[in-house]
Amino acid sequence: MFVFLLPSAAMAEIYSWKDANGKMHFGDRKLEGVNQKEVTVRSHKSSWKTFEIEINDVNGVLTSEEREQIKKDVNSVYQFYDKSLYFDIYKTVPVKIRLFEMKSDYEQYTSSKYQANGKHTRGIYFSSTNEIVVYLNVAERFRTFMTIKHETSHAIVDTLTPFIPSWLNEGLAENMEVVGVENGAFYLEPHKENYRSLSWFDKQERMLDVKRFLLLTSMKFRQQQRQGRSPNQTHAGELVRMFLSQKTGKSFITRLVHIYERGSNILSAIPADEYYIGGLRVMQDDWDRWVRRSRSVRVVL
Repeated sequence: MFVFLLPSAAMAEIYSWKDANGKMHFGDRKLEGVNQKEVTVRSHKSSWKTFEIEINDVNGVLTSEEREQIKKDVNSVYQFYDKSLYFDIYKTVPVKIRLFEMKSDYEQYTSSKYQANGKHTRGIYFSSTNEIVVYLNVAERFRTFMTIKHETSHAIVDTLTPFIPSWLNEGLAENMEVVGVENGAFYLEPHKENYRSLSWFDKQERMLDVKRFLLLTSMKFRQQQRQGRSPNQTHAGELVRMFLSQKTGKSFITRLVHIYERGSNILSAIPADEYYIGGLRVMQDDWDRWVRRSRSVRVVL
């Protein structure tokens, strides 16, 4: 049995049991007539604290309020990983943010310094220098700040859990775009762009079933992304959002993250079938309902 970290103050009881076929199940309810065992968990004392964020506003286009908003946003992503997904962030992942006013300058910089093609991107995190590079979306400035939070998620995950599969890395980053903290509680604002994209891909019948999606290798996931107009990014973001919206789903995603934090390279479909309540069959049913929901709403975590 894999024992994962949970803070005792926010912890719900988690029970395990085996069915007639010997398959292990986990849940947060006590079942009548079932021989269940309470899962032993260990709490940890977080040493996380806020810190200064280095922001290089190349063209001086940010207001002082926007600079403070970026710092607040980056810290909210750090807090989520530390206090909600229970990463033991014993050290600060260094992050530098370089922001350009013009997309052409952004593309020239990413190409000349990192030999990266930034043409179809809003921002890129470069692990070699711990630098996030973005450009200002003048028409919708808030999208620039969402991108910074997205790339901050990559900075944390790539540094602390380098073995995490690409779909989970991207799915978490998509949700960090809309994460916030209010009175000590985390929430996810509606992700309208992902919701619209999910509906479109579903109508085009371009979505993989859950099992096939979770069997994608990271290399295959990234190859499909580079080919353009792939549903992978949206699929990953919405699947992780579905997990985070449910108490048992959140326990599952926490368990999955820590499996990879230990260095496992197992394809996600295997632990999903073992640790998601009801296995891949129930996950597929949950996903079908999620895809066809009427709208995206705020999720309180």
